Amino acid sequence: MIDNAEILGTELRRELKALDPNTITNVRGKGLLSSMTIPERAGLSAWDFCLMLKDRGVLAKPTHGDKVRLAPPLVLNNEQLSKALEAIADTATAYNQKL
Repeated sequence: MIDNAEILGTELRRELKALDPNTITNVRGKGLLSSMTIPERAGLSAWDFCLMLKDRGVLAKPTHGDKVRLAPPLVLNNEQLSKALEAIADTATAYNQKL
């Protein structure tokens, strides 16, 4: 389980870093526990980003104003990670369209 968390966490952060740098910045973490910064613009915040994620089936926690914390379960598999990354990418696109 620990090895899985390290492998999938590394993939998660690599894929998050590849998304739009105007929307998702400062990606970091250890194992599957990860966070990213969502710059506040046009009245939208990390809270709004998390609500949009929720609508796509991904739960995340806004923290410190512009941070989004991701804490997937340690038993996450590749298919679930792919679906979550797709939801995050769709959310980033939708967030940008609201600006």
